[in-house]
Amino acid sequence: MNTIRGFDYGDVGPRDNYGNVVGGNRMVVFNAEVTFPIGTVPGLSGVVFLDAGNAFNNVIDLENLKKSYGAGIRWVTPMGPLRLEYGWIINPEDYEPSGKWDFTIGAFF
Repeated sequence: MNTIRGFDYGDVGPRDNYGNVVGGNRMVVFNAEVTFPIGTVPGLSGVVFLDAGNAFNNVIDLENLKKSYGAGIRWVTPMGPLRLEYGWIINPEDYEPSGKWDFTIGAFF
């Protein structure tokens, strides 16, 4: 949820001959988001975002980035901040989902 929303953790990066993600030793992540208050509930806000990034072995290729966009709700409560966000993957590969929900309790970033 703190990298490229819409993808599962560890599901982006170099793959072996069998299609399994093997990870990389370099990573690039870009996040842009806008937050805005929702109603009169203290601490309740909405968010829209655009994420891009990927993992690479040695050479970082900025033309080979995974991208997603989405929206969500954030609420700062006495037990800690809550986040519920949905990320849609832009141009997913055949083996990738179209997107996914993410939920966390704790620090935003």
